[in-house]
Amino acid sequence: MRYSLWLKLRKWTVPAHWLFGVLCAVVATQYFPAAIVLLSMFAAWEVWNDWCEDSKDGAADFWDAFFIFCIGLSVAVILNLVGVIGFKWH
Repeated sequence: MRYSLWLKLRKWTVPAHWLFGVLCAVVATQYFPAAIVLLSMFAAWEVWNDWCEDSKDGAADFWDAFFIFCIGLSVAVILNLVGVIGFKWH
């Protein structure tokens, strides 16, 4: 039996959604409203893309990014509480 070292992902673009979620978490530590705007734009893009391609993958694409955003933001909040980093909420 052969084992693959590569993750079995839903789509080949899933790592890009993960990276976008990390980017939004980093942006949230500097300017939180910008992260919300970026996530909202991504959600709108996925709705539009689903409408154009007549598919239903966009919701899953958004949740891929949002889940990683929540994980990254949770780590950042913990680091902020410990005093390692500081948030700029303005």
